[in-house]
Amino acid sequence: MPNERRSDVARLQDNRKRPFRVDTMLVKSIGFLDNFNGDFTVSDGGSHVNVPAGTAVLRIATEAGMFEIHPNASGEMALVSMRIDACDAIEARNLVQNATAPVLDHISFMGGTPIITGLTRIYDDTNQASTLDLIAPEQAVTLNPGNGTLFADLAPIYALYREFKNTVSPFYRLLCAYKILEGIYGVLRKSARKRATEKGIRLIIPKEVVPDHPDIAKDLRHLVGKPIKTVCDNVLQKRYRDAAAHFLVQETQVLRVSSAEERAKFADMAFLCDLCAQIVIHNHEAALRHLK
Repeated sequence: MPNERRSDVARLQDNRKRPFRVDTMLVKSIGFLDNFNGDFTVSDGGSHVNVPAGTAVLRIATEAGMFEIHPNASGEMALVSMRIDACDAIEARNLVQNATAPVLDHISFMGGTPIITGLTRIYDDTNQASTLDLIAPEQAVTLNPGNGTLFADLAPIYALYREFKNTVSPFYRLLCAYKILEGIYGVLRKSARKRATEKGIRLIIPKEVVPDHPDIAKDLRHLVGKPIKTVCDNVLQKRYRDAAAHFLVQETQVLRVSSAEERAKFADMAFLCDLCAQIVIHNHEAALRHLK
């Protein structure tokens, strides 16, 4: 930037209200990205919705402002663009998503077809800085060459965990995680203890607490060190599972699954639940191994 004297860090930490342009690419299938291009254009996007022949752009007015839907060369809705004033990239993304999502939701209903959002680019006009918003791919793992034991009792739990990892929906992830913890604490642990009593075995299960991790959201860090069972019953079930499973969160409050804030909130809790589920599953495997 000509005549710019601020450091890159100062530009990135700018919290003044200023203009942003937010571009979201539409895609035809849900998936994790192995690679991505931050300079995507309308040609990179696509959807199952075709615009009327000859349409160059769809302009839609909302209370937050006007946004545009651009078709690709095949006439498919491919790119959603909007300008918005915000104090940072996250606020800009949230404002645009909350403004555009209800329209995309309605088009999805009218067409009876999915409308899937992919990579989002948030461009800061003032600081000439781009921020990319995407679902990060999972890290590669290497299988242990040693023998493994598949416990039949845990087959439904393994299936739920795989379902949890395969989906990109934070709400469905949360429900899968809850069912894992509910299944072990509510059914499988009781069964294991009963079998241990019948065999005259003393079943010792380590204390299970929420582990620490640098990526746990700041709003959830107060749960670190607390019993997982307590968090499952008093936090996960009441504040998240019930909200995801029922239309009304409270008597008059509805969970809006297109809300950027709600999606972030559930994604943060789903990450914490993943850490907890792994602990509880591994401990139950150890208990079953002791019963053999």
